Amino acid sequence: MFERIKLPYSYDALEPHIDKLTVETHYEKHHKTYTEKFNDLMKKASGMDGKSAYEVLHSLDKLPEEIRTGVRNNGGGFYNHNLYFESLSPDGGKPSGKLAEMLDNDFGGAEKMLEKLNDAATTKLFGSGWSWLVLKDGKLDIAISPNQDLPSQKEKCVELLPLDMWEHAYYLKYKNGKKSYVEAFNKIINWKVVGERLEKAK
Repeated sequence: MFERIKLPYSYDALEPHIDKLTVETHYEKHHKTYTEKFNDLMKKASGMDGKSAYEVLHSLDKLPEEIRTGVRNNGGGFYNHNLYFESLSPDGGKPSGKLAEMLDNDFGGAEKMLEKLNDAATTKLFGSGWSWLVLKDGKLDIAISPNQDLPSQKEKCVELLPLDMWEHAYYLKYKNGKKSYVEAFNKIINWKVVGERLEKAK
């Protein structure tokens, strides 16, 4: 059975950047529903025992056709939101170590990277989906994916930092102000977690 991460902060801990109602609704309604539907669908799958959600999402062709789309959407929603909520922290912080070094080399610093991440989220992604910092070919890069897909389902890369651009991630507080939301997101990134993902990926 797949389980959501337990939030490492309280619902109101990310205020004023992301409000309590948004975090609670996002986690207890949307993420919970993705998780429940994913688990229900996986009861109809065979040969997937012991596989992680990531492995399942990269083996969709091995699933019965009638559950494939549901697993893609709900399994992706489960997995992506685990990454997303873990990527946030009320303390924010700054990149350090290898992550900081690579951000400098590949983007000219964290601020330049965030500009590209935010631009991808607000101008290149149409509709619901995600903007990502990924590791690709040994370098950091920016990617986007529609719906609940992962960039690594289409190209060889490792997801390091997800920016959720579904309306439920921001609409209660920011309405259609996507730019304000992504600027707020920039201030609460858990850079320690992102750095740990990079080290694991390398």
